[in-house]
Amino acid sequence: MVKINDKVLLDVIGLNTRFFTEDGVIPAVNDVSFTIKKGEIFGLVGESGSGKTVTAHSIMGLVHPPGRVVSGQIIFEGSDLLTLGQKQMEDVRGNRIGMVFQEPMTALNPVLRIGEQIAEVIDIHKVSSGNETRKRTLELLRQVGFDEPEKRYIQYPHQLSGGQRQRVLMAIAIACNPSLIIADEPTTALDVATESQILGLIEGLIEKLEMSMLFITHDLTIVRSMGQSVGLMYAGRMVERNSVGEFFKKPLHPYGEGLLESIYGFSGSGRLKAIPGSVPNLSELPKGCTFHPRCPYVMDICKGDEPVIKEGGEGSMGPLLSVLDVRKYYEVRRSVFSVEKEIIKAVDGVSFELHAGKTLGVVGESGSGKSTLARCLMFLERPDSGTITFDGVNLVTASSAEIRKLRRKLQIIFQDPYSSLNPRMTVRDIIAEPIRFHRMVRGRGGLKCPGHRCVEECGHQR
Repeated sequence: MVKINDKVLLDVIGLNTRFFTEDGVIPAVNDVSFTIKKGEIFGLVGESGSGKTVTAHSIMGLVHPPGRVVSGQIIFEGSDLLTLGQKQMEDVRGNRIGMVFQEPMTALNPVLRIGEQIAEVIDIHKVSSGNETRKRTLELLRQVGFDEPEKRYIQYPHQLSGGQRQRVLMAIAIACNPSLIIADEPTTALDVATESQILGLIEGLIEKLEMSMLFITHDLTIVRSMGQSVGLMYAGRMVERNSVGEFFKKPLHPYGEGLLESIYGFSGSGRLKAIPGSVPNLSELPKGCTFHPRCPYVMDICKGDEPVIKEGGEGSMGPLLSVLDVRKYYEVRRSVFSVEKEIIKAVDGVSFELHAGKTLGVVGESGSGKSTLARCLMFLERPDSGTITFDGVNLVTASSAEIRKLRRKLQIIFQDPYSSLNPRMTVRDIIAEPIRFHRMVRGRGGLKCPGHRCVEECGHQR
């Protein structure tokens, strides 16, 4: 099996979640995109009301009416979660993706013992049964730091402290050995000493169990101490994606700079500065950049044009091309004289990602599947399975019209120029053909096009 790179675990692309209320439509999550790699802790930060929790609930399929995810993709382990049915999503939730909610007292059932609540998750997903479930539950309680798991097993939530209840939620989240944990402000209600213990526990579990984590918080100090990548949200939008090191060194968005100024005195003056105003009401967002009413660098253009997301640090940027577990098999006859067939696995489980401005070399001996992979990426061959995401579009589920539009951005240089070039056309006409096809020049004075009916079809001269 060829494995180029299997780092991408979660790829959120153009996620939009709306709440349809009597007072209008609330854009709680607006065109949010980010990537989480295996073993990575991704910090999602922003003030209250910025859309962090709704983003998490959208991933988990926990957005209920009047809310609804209206568009986008959530590619997790090769599948778009937004295309799964309710039963399929229930198999993912708690099993492949665990979640630690913000308030443990309301997240835990007050009338069930601690052990029963952990065992329930194990039973639902059929990880084990009977006495094995009890053993697994006690082991989980040990893993999250309880010295007397048998005693905790029979206790109720109200008999535990806030930090202990948070440990129980961690045990529930990791019960089925998920690939991803979503932690929504797990230390908000804890004192400093307990917070430090919980954060240490989280880091230890992530490393030991080889999981990834989406850590939602408003506390930048937590992200700085334990995260690798950071996404900054404001008024429902992701305004910056960056590596943690680069973000704390030089944030790219004025909002990030303002947050650091309010905590660390980022400019070096030694004085903390508050960001004036507050997060706008999502039903009354200002035009242009939503941060412009609070921004010290505001210009006239900010009040009319919506800015492009700021990105930095390759580790945190969404890839331009993301290939996940792509396979292409061929069924061929064993010989001319045989009716028996065999399967040729030309491309078998290939995954990698390519960021803008970067070059990726795919090497291997003849027959290793390089050219077949390239043809799959161009959709000259349709892959049997897997996901190919280019510039935010999942090519596997895209329509023919969408793929045709992307041809202008996604091109190929074939191996043999003699068989690639039309011998009946001049060099000029060969070069002009894609320019004409993609309508890159129009009207008189533009590049002349070969072929008949040119003036009617594309407006060029003959």
